[in-house]
Amino acid sequence: DIITQLNRSQGSLGISFSPSLVGGVMPGSAAEEAGLQRWDRVVRIGEEPVQFWQQMTEMIQRVGRTPVTIRWERPDSLVQQATTTAQVVARRAGVTIYEAEVVPQYYDPEDRYLLGVTAPDEAMLAQEFGVRHKDYGLGEAIRAGLVDTWVNTRATAVSLGRVFSGRENLRENLGGPIMVAQVTKQAAEAGARSFWFIVAMLSITLAIVNILPIPALDGGHLVFLLYEGITRREPSLRVRMAMQQIGMILLLAFMTFLIFNDILRL
Repeated sequence: DIITQLNRSQGSLGISFSPSLVGGVMPGSAAEEAGLQRWDRVVRIGEEPVQFWQQMTEMIQRVGRTPVTIRWERPDSLVQQATTTAQVVARRAGVTIYEAEVVPQYYDPEDRYLLGVTAPDEAMLAQEFGVRHKDYGLGEAIRAGLVDTWVNTRATAVSLGRVFSGRENLRENLGGPIMVAQVTKQAAEAGARSFWFIVAMLSITLAIVNILPIPALDGGHLVFLLYEGITRREPSLRVRMAMQQIGMILLLAFMTFLIFNDILRL
């Protein structure tokens, strides 16, 4: 399906390309007041078009408490059920387009602004993209798991390569322990499948970092072993100690950068 292909592409940075479908509406929210309902598709916020869920959440944060006009599409099969007071701005094949002004609400526990809609669930995404579910036997499941692990490992390695080569912004695409905790918390709230997927991705990322040729990491030890295999002699203890110290300094500096970067995001 297209979601899997996007997330597996070389340009993937682990971003979920979920469409801007409304999975649910929170009671008492700005979305409920405007009349949004499940299966609506948000297509515009202010003057900016919307395609993906991540775009929508970022736009709401930029808007803050400022009134903003949102526009959404509703399948004609659901129009008869609608109790919305929003303005109908257009009709086209199969959908009615609505528009309303909303004021996002501030949610203090998470320090962010909310429109009051939840993301599309797996059933909605499956219907949206025509995804077919297949039951695997034990052997097939192990084989599929290995394939997925390889695909995600490759995508993660490519993504890290793009970041460290300067083709992607380092500060925007890397996070430290604070960001890891936030992402893990969000994944746990989304369900067991999302949680274990994030755990697997973190494990893959750590494994890739661990084999980098940096002293103090396993990759650094592999470099020493390769050196010994080629030269038939071990590097001196003094050289080993110096390289280990350099490696530790680099790692501590990198961790300090990640933590500081996390703090700036708060």
